[in-house]
Amino acid sequence: MNRNLLLVCAPGGSSAELKTELRKHFWVTDYFLDSSESVDLSKFPLMLVDIDLKNRDFLESFRETFPKTEHKSCQRVFLVDRACRTSSVQSANLRARETVDRPVNYEKLHEVICRSASEFASLINEPPSASRQSSQDGFECLQRISLAVKDGSEIRKDDISANAVQICAAVGNGKTLEWLSAVNNHHSYSYRHSLHVAGLMIAFAEHLKFNERDKSRMVVGSLMHDIGKSKLPLALLDKNGPLTQAETSIFRSHTILGHEILRNDGQWDDLTQDLVYQHHEYIDGTGYPNGLRGDDIIDPVRMLTIIDIFSALVDKRAYKEPMTANTAMRTLYSMNGKLDMALVQAFEPVGMRLISDLKDLHLAA
Repeated sequence: MNRNLLLVCAPGGSSAELKTELRKHFWVTDYFLDSSESVDLSKFPLMLVDIDLKNRDFLESFRETFPKTEHKSCQRVFLVDRACRTSSVQSANLRARETVDRPVNYEKLHEVICRSASEFASLINEPPSASRQSSQDGFECLQRISLAVKDGSEIRKDDISANAVQICAAVGNGKTLEWLSAVNNHHSYSYRHSLHVAGLMIAFAEHLKFNERDKSRMVVGSLMHDIGKSKLPLALLDKNGPLTQAETSIFRSHTILGHEILRNDGQWDDLTQDLVYQHHEYIDGTGYPNGLRGDDIIDPVRMLTIIDIFSALVDKRAYKEPMTANTAMRTLYSMNGKLDMALVQAFEPVGMRLISDLKDLHLAA
């Protein structure tokens, strides 16, 4: 089910209260009117517009960014000032499907959103989900990491560690299925993959009886494992098809780039650095970037390698359908010599149960 909602707001952003309420039911993506980035409206059943409709600069920017003829399938709901007739007129001119008065009644807003987009209709009576809220927090945390890397600013380790603890609380004790079903609805593959891997890591670590401290540290590494991709061209990451030899070489550099980011930042422990740097190493020495062998690769890295491969196999991409859990496990077993088969066997009941249950619930991406 597509839960993606685009929140269009002024450069200063929308209220934290509004976002908190929306995130109880939807994947919320912010779009600021001063942004230079384009947005693919085909991924969003609905946009909620929270701008001052009396501000001519905002209106002009909105018209330029979202022409009335573009992607009519993306419905538009506007927040308007109750006593201002101009706001109502302007929202109608901008192809509003419906409007909601300020100050916002959130029950009414939820009702209007679900009524305005057919994809959201079944959500009207759905209770809020802690997993959905924590997965959105995880997504926003990954966004902040990516922006910090691109800007060259400090990565806030405390932010990531706190998010890992929150994810462990939301996902642990058998609640991984709800987490994965929430994560699978997000439109960004890169962020979805990291959150998917983090959830599977919690389930695997619990299955192997890791303590809470080590489990949290492994989740930090799982969230961070692809941080080096923030340095790669977006066109390469979003390519719909096999990579060329030259592109593969560039792509493989993400482990080195990620390790450099953490090492230069100076606040990350050895476990996190190993998970970022080594998660594509194989125990027979054929992996990258350093061709490590056997005991040179610690168990948490071996676990992450298995989860990373499994997650990629069972996820849907624009150029491929997801594998079934059975087929994905057969692929892991075919990598005997490269992967730790004892850990593959230990992972099998975890991966099979979760992915099969997702398919049964028709929630697989």
